Amino acid sequence: AVVGSDVYMLHGVTLGATGKPMHGAKRHPTIADSVTLGAGATVLGDILVGSGVTVGASAVVTRAVPEGSTVVGVNKVLDGSQ
Repeated sequence: AVVGSDVYMLHGVTLGATGKPMHGAKRHPTIADSVTLGAGATVLGDILVGSGVTVGASAVVTRAVPEGSTVVGVNKVLDGSQ
């Protein structure tokens, strides 16, 4: 995984691969700057978690997350208008 600066990562966070064969390609996530990863969050696969994102405790993320968003549950992205 690639982790940016000012990332706040609480205990039990997993940054991992999905287990699918990638034939030498990148398998782990990229975490941009100023991201908060809640306790027990799981981020899987070659995805980008954008700058300023908050990933809630125990959330599971397997899709790219646009900057400034909040993710809860399983890939549930909140954009502030909800």
